[in-house]
Amino acid sequence: MVTVPVVMNEWNIEPAVEALVQCGLPVPVDRKTHNALLIALSHESFLYEHTPEMPDVTAGFLTALSSLGKAFVHRAAVVHLYSHMFFDRPGPLSERVAYISSSFPSWAGNLQWLNQSVALSKGLDRSSLPRRVPEIVCGQLIGVLCLVGKESVAAKLVADLIVHSNKEFNRSKADPRTLLLEALGNTALDTRVERSGPDHAPTFKATLTDSRGRRSSGEGPNKKQAVRLACVNFLERYLPSASANEKARAPVVQARIDPLPVEGRAYEGHMIAVQRVRDLFELPASASALLSQALIHPSWTYENQDTVARTRQQDNQVLGLVGSHVLIYEHALRAVSAIQQSPPKEFTFLTLERESFERAFYHLGLADGLLLGQGQRSVGVSTEMAANSFQATMAAI
Repeated sequence: MVTVPVVMNEWNIEPAVEALVQCGLPVPVDRKTHNALLIALSHESFLYEHTPEMPDVTAGFLTALSSLGKAFVHRAAVVHLYSHMFFDRPGPLSERVAYISSSFPSWAGNLQWLNQSVALSKGLDRSSLPRRVPEIVCGQLIGVLCLVGKESVAAKLVADLIVHSNKEFNRSKADPRTLLLEALGNTALDTRVERSGPDHAPTFKATLTDSRGRRSSGEGPNKKQAVRLACVNFLERYLPSASANEKARAPVVQARIDPLPVEGRAYEGHMIAVQRVRDLFELPASASALLSQALIHPSWTYENQDTVARTRQQDNQVLGLVGSHVLIYEHALRAVSAIQQSPPKEFTFLTLERESFERAFYHLGLADGLLLGQGQRSVGVSTEMAANSFQATMAAI
């Protein structure tokens, strides 16, 4: 980690330290970790005002830390969702991860201990920070925790975000505006939105009035949220039966059922590949089921419904999505580790190309273990199929 200049010891980060101790940070906090937290809790505006005193801390390094932190949030979210829920295709899982990610800025903004601990420029008012400030700094903090080997602390820190946002997602799927318009039928609905407050923290108030003079209102940080809350208010006040229907339309969450590995004389190559990965990464026998799933192409499940039902298996498309987030995080972690001793002024992550995943797929000897339908087997394994299977394997590991 870069050297911490004297100027960075001029503010109190104890509120953040206490919060992280509650998340499992060992006490007393060692000097290396404390120095890393000082860097993570410095906003770029503070850095700009103290550039001469902080030559080893660059804007590029802070950007890299924040990007690493957000990659960890994505990884933690997708692994949690996959472990607790059943998804039959990648789309719904991706949608939930995106919703959790979109909730990150407001969640970070509500962390009072973060607000109290961040180092800011003289021009920023701690009592009314721009929304981007806590989002960026919280990303830096999570990134630093990962960089110093405290991933378990980072995981506990974001656990509340993931669980709460996932519940909110379930409720948000039943769109109250659509339900309200359906319930009103041909009755006209007038929608007016007013904006107030400073530019960096605006407040929107939506007012709905129907042709019968019934009125409701809602306030939120953006126009969409304000209108949504106004619709909820209208439904609850004037159309309670429709409001009840809204709750009933929320999606049913199906719990995940542990699968079994695909085994038997007809699948010798598949079994050998699974065992090879287990041996290479020293995984227990219980890992065989997920490793088996990582090597199941959709064409095989289509032709082998009886085996799929017996083993409770599915193809590797969903697991491949999990693996993509896992690998993005691992790549980001190594990239930041490589620059921490000599941080650049600017930093941009380079996305790994799918060809590199394809090479890894063959290097691990997974090709002989990939289960394919007869028609697909005659065509062969494409780059996309190989890359997805490797990502799925990394997710299983």
